[in-house]
Amino acid sequence: MGLPYFGHKGLTLDCVGLPEFIRGVERAQILSVRFMRGAFKRGGAQVRRRFIREQLSGRPGIKGGELKKGKNVFAHVYGDSLDTIGVQVGISRILHVHEKGMTISSRGGGPLFLQKRSKGQRTLFVKGSKESSKIIAVTNQVVIPPRLRFRQLAESMGPAIVLKAKNEAARATQVAISTELKKVAGKL
Repeated sequence: MGLPYFGHKGLTLDCVGLPEFIRGVERAQILSVRFMRGAFKRGGAQVRRRFIREQLSGRPGIKGGELKKGKNVFAHVYGDSLDTIGVQVGISRILHVHEKGMTISSRGGGPLFLQKRSKGQRTLFVKGSKESSKIIAVTNQVVIPPRLRFRQLAESMGPAIVLKAKNEAARATQVAISTELKKVAGKL
């Protein structure tokens, strides 16, 4: 079924603003990606800050010290289209040990000799001179319990970040189309 024909009555149908509307839709896709990347970047930074504040500042987690700084807790936004955009939030290998837990035992099945650090440097253990080294404990294994809850924190904050990114995409569409349609209103 086509459009009604009013040509015999002297009426014509003009579509005003269609090129601007099409440009607005094309611009909306570009702005949506830009706005969503910003929302994902802010969301990743929120997860990072909250993890450092709650889990690396003492109980119930660990005293992070230098682990709070640098790339030990990271957030990275990836993707350049609406299909592939997202945020990756992660922790370093040393923090992963505290997240999952670990058991350290000697290779040969014998005891572990734990040595004292002097001035931040590790002193090497020489097998024949046990008395001269600074051994503080002898044990069969060292167990590091799982103390951090990074995965639970990221999974609990994830839906809110995705919702904010979705709202930003809707706002970008509105901004792009309204900007182009204002140009049409200015011509009338």
